[in-house]
Amino acid sequence: MQKNIIYLFIIIIVCIFHSNKLLGQTQVQLLQTYSLQQAIEIAQKQSPDFKKAENDRQVSFWKFKEYKASKLPQLMLRGELPDLSRTILSVTQNDGSEVFRDRSIVNSGLELNLIQNITATGGAIYLSSQISRLDVLGQNANVSYLTNPFLLGFRQPIFAFNPMKWDKKIEPLKYEESIKQNAEDLEMIAQKTSTLFFNLLISDFNLEFSLKRELETDTIFKLSQQRHKLGKITENELLQAELALLNAQNQTEKNRIEQENDFFLFRTYLKLSDNNPIKLILPNNINTLQINEEKAILEAKNNRSRVITLRRKLLEADKLYAEAKANSGLNMNITGSFGYTKNGFSLADAYLKAQDQQRFRISFDIPLYDFGKAKAHTRVAVAMRDNMRLDVELAEQQLLREVVSQVRQFKIYQSQLNICEKTNIITEKRYQISINKYKDGMILLQDLQIAIQEQDNARRNHLITIKNYWNAYYQVKQLTMYDFK
Repeated sequence: MQKNIIYLFIIIIVCIFHSNKLLGQTQVQLLQTYSLQQAIEIAQKQSPDFKKAENDRQVSFWKFKEYKASKLPQLMLRGELPDLSRTILSVTQNDGSEVFRDRSIVNSGLELNLIQNITATGGAIYLSSQISRLDVLGQNANVSYLTNPFLLGFRQPIFAFNPMKWDKKIEPLKYEESIKQNAEDLEMIAQKTSTLFFNLLISDFNLEFSLKRELETDTIFKLSQQRHKLGKITENELLQAELALLNAQNQTEKNRIEQENDFFLFRTYLKLSDNNPIKLILPNNINTLQINEEKAILEAKNNRSRVITLRRKLLEADKLYAEAKANSGLNMNITGSFGYTKNGFSLADAYLKAQDQQRFRISFDIPLYDFGKAKAHTRVAVAMRDNMRLDVELAEQQLLREVVSQVRQFKIYQSQLNICEKTNIITEKRYQISINKYKDGMILLQDLQIAIQEQDNARRNHLITIKNYWNAYYQVKQLTMYDFK
C-alpha cells in the first residue's frame, strides 16, 4: 500500500512537470496581434528613434533652462588661497633711488559677488564683499588686511551691441522650435512604423499566397499527369505544369526569406522582446479619410517647426547685422561703484570704522580709420541678411509645395484603392472560371496561368496601394502636424 502511494506521488509530480512544460511552450508560441495604431504607439515609446528624439528634447529643455537661469541673479565666490611670490624687485627709496631687494609675500583673498544682468540695456549691477590678506615673509615679517565689506556697482555699455536683447527674442523661438520638432519626430516615427508595418503585412500575404499557389499548382500538375496519360494534353503542356510547380516552390522560398527579414526589422524597431509569431491587422478605415488642401496648408503654417526655424534665422541674420553695425562706430563703457573700505594689521581693525569709497569711469573706442574693414564687415552682414530673406521666402514656397503635392498624392492613392478593389473582384472571378474550365479541359494551361498571374498582380498591387495610401497619410500628417481622422 505504501509503495502504491509513492508511485502515485511520482506520477503526479511527472504530470505536473510535463503540463508546466507544455504550458511554457504554448506561451512561447503565443500569437501576438498588432494593429497599425498599436504598432505606432509602441514605436513612439521604445523605438531607437524615440530615444534619440527624447534626448534631443532634453538637450533643448536644459539649454532653455540655462538661458532662463542666466537672466536671474548669479551668486559667485572667488578666491586665492594662497598666491605665493618670492622674487627680487626694484624698490623705490625715500630719496628717489631704486634698490633691488628680495621680497617674499603671500597674497590671499576672497570675493563674494551677486550679479544681475540687465537685458534691456545690456549692462549689469553687482553687489560685492571682499577681503584680502597680505603676509610679508622674512626678517620684517608682518600681516595686513584690506576689506571691502560692502560694494555696490554697475557696468553699462553705450552704443554697443546688446546680445542679451537679441537672445531674449531668439532663445524662446529655439525652445518653441524644439517642442514642435519633437512632435514632428514622433510623426516621423509613425511614418517609419507604417512602412515597416505594411512591409511585413505584404510579406505575410505574399507568403500566404505563394503557399496557396504552390498547393494549387501541385494539384494542377497532378491533374495534368492524369490527363497526359489519357492523351488529352501534350507532353509540352505537362512540362509547363511541372515548370509552374517548380516556380511556385521557388517563389515560396523567396517570400519566406523576405518575410523573415521584414519580421526581424519590424520586431527590432519596435524593440519587441520576444520571438513570438506576429499577426498584423489590416486597418479597417481605409478610404474614409478626407483631407482638405487649404486646411492642410493652414495647419502647416501654424504647426510646423520649419516656420519657427525661418523666423529664428531671420532674427539671427538681423542680429549679425546689428552687431556689425554697432562694432563699426563709437563704443562707450560707463562703470561706477560705491561702498566702504578699510585696512588694518588685524582682521577686526580691517572692519572697524570703514571709510567710504567711490569710483566712476567713462571709457570709449572710436575707430578713426581701418582701411574699410568695418564697412566691409557691415556689407557682408547686409548681404547675408538679404540672402537669408530670400532663402526664407523660397523655403516658405517649398513648404507649401510639399504640402500640396503630398495631399494630392494621397488623393491619387485614395482613388486607386477603389480601382484595386474592383480589379481584385474581377481577377478572382476570372481565376475561378479559368480553373473550372481547365479542369473540364475547355482551356489550355497557358490561359489558366495568365489568369493566375493577373490575380497575383491584382492582389499585390492592392496591398502596395494600401501601403502607399497610409504612408502618404502619415507624410501629410508630418507636414501639417494635424490629424485629419
